[in-house]
Amino acid sequence: MISKQILYRSLFVLIFASLIGCTSTETDDKSANEKIELLVKTEKVTKNNIEKILDFTASIQPYEEYQLCGAAPGKVQQIFVDIGDRVTQGQTLVILDQTQYYQAKVQLETIKLDLDRMDTLLKAGSIARQKYDQLKAQYDIAKTSLEFLEENTTLKSPINGVITGKYLNDGEIYSMAPNRETGKPGILTIMKIDKVKVLFGVSEKYYPVLKNGMEVNIKLDIYPTKVFTGYINNIYPTIDKMTRTFNIEIVIKNNEKLMKPGMFARVELNMGSENVLVAPSVAIIKQTGTNERYLFIYENGKAIRRTVTIGGIYDDNIEILSGLSANENVIIAGHTKLLDQSEVTLVK
Repeated sequence: MISKQILYRSLFVLIFASLIGCTSTETDDKSANEKIELLVKTEKVTKNNIEKILDFTASIQPYEEYQLCGAAPGKVQQIFVDIGDRVTQGQTLVILDQTQYYQAKVQLETIKLDLDRMDTLLKAGSIARQKYDQLKAQYDIAKTSLEFLEENTTLKSPINGVITGKYLNDGEIYSMAPNRETGKPGILTIMKIDKVKVLFGVSEKYYPVLKNGMEVNIKLDIYPTKVFTGYINNIYPTIDKMTRTFNIEIVIKNNEKLMKPGMFARVELNMGSENVLVAPSVAIIKQTGTNERYLFIYENGKAIRRTVTIGGIYDDNIEILSGLSANENVIIAGHTKLLDQSEVTLVK
């Protein structure tokens, strides 16, 4: 009796296991045959006539900048200005030790007296012309030396501007060594800021388009509602072989002194209207770890991957320089997990 019970139980277990196995196999076969439906939306790309504005970032620079320094080391006798003072061209700003200057001045005066006496003797025929010429040469050399010492011990402003740096005080020694703030030798820094400038690189393809005198808009983050107007003052004549760019210099009037050297600026160059191919920015994907951009186009029920080169950004669209043609259907939704040649279903 016990043997029959064991037999029945064994048969029941085998039948149950067989049923489970069949059910599992049917489920696996069904899953294998089912496909996940990939739903996408598309938009046809076209060429649009848009106003092409190039954006650049740069720092405000003074229109002119000078490091005021002497031609030889010496003690600073007196500095007449401080940081923030406005100065005019030719104004005396610094006097260095003038001991050598006074010595040279006395020497010149002595030679001058001798030369005046010798001039009288020359006119009377009492000395040879050669002797007079020798003394006259000494006088000219002494005069030049005095003028040099005067220029380099009485330091004057070369421009109308403002003092933006002061690196020594009265009684200190000017050594001609570069100072820690500017990396250049100097006692004072003078900047001309009634107009300022920005300098930045532009792609070589725009070289034929840009001209001196073209107006430019400049914006500063510190004045979010204000737009400053400048103009192209200088276009550099060479192309950087590494970056394929050339530099342009923009000059901006700064009568209100709102723009300060060192401020961050955004420059807008209006290149006029141009017929360009644009695609929705949401369609473009950046390849992780690279600068490669790509998108998918819809073609005969499949998603085709295209690598593209992008240009400027215009609202919600991005200029496509290469990799796409007009009237192609770009996938704008459901594309983030697609692979090349994926079968997709178009949703209207």
